[in-house]
Amino acid sequence: EDGIRDYKVTGVQTCALPICFGADLLAGDFRIPADRATPFGLHVGRLELAPFLPPKPAASEGTPAPAPPPEPGPDPWNVLADARVPPIDVDIDSLHNGPRDMGSWRFRVASEADAFAVSEATGTLPGLRVGGTGDLPTASLRLRWIAGVPRTEVSAGLRFDDPSKFFRNWGYDPVLESSDGRADVSLSWPGNPLALHMADARGLLDFGFSRSEEHTSELQSPCNLVCRLLLEK
Repeated sequence: EDGIRDYKVTGVQTCALPICFGADLLAGDFRIPADRATPFGLHVGRLELAPFLPPKPAASEGTPAPAPPPEPGPDPWNVLADARVPPIDVDIDSLHNGPRDMGSWRFRVASEADAFAVSEATGTLPGLRVGGTGDLPTASLRLRWIAGVPRTEVSAGLRFDDPSKFFRNWGYDPVLESSDGRADVSLSWPGNPLALHMADARGLLDFGFSRSEEHTSELQSPCNLVCRLLLEK
């Protein structure tokens, strides 16, 4: 049983009231602004995701097939439809899922008129930077309710500094020998952010990779891979 081991109010300042917390899974501080026009602030030094994710079933031979999963109940994401979340600026120094380094992140969460929004998002992962599409600096994700039906919208730009390092961090052999790459993603799909099925997604995937100079001989010209996928009905 993991819980918050300690918390303390470090002092009242003219700009904010900081409340520090510490636990085995996360530690940081929450800032309550003195000015109501200023967003709340949440800073997390390290966050471990593994305990919050469902465990993967262990594969073994000679065991009966698992029982079918129960019928899904109400989508817990729908509680955000009626929630009024004030703007909160979130800063995560180190995000991990077990041994996997999932980088550092900064973003803002807030309720909008018909959506729960994660906006102004940037991230730095091994071999990859996350920002906006094109020349936009930040990414966004919105869980929107249209006539009560949820739909997720994502707009993000991925910039690969070292594609091989990125794939190795996620447990895959490098599928591209490239010095750099980019991907602009503008997608929407029915349901919550975890309910992505490419057959139902609509939008645009635009990506390109360039061949690493160390893998280009004198007889070879530089090679670029560029692809654009439009998903629509």
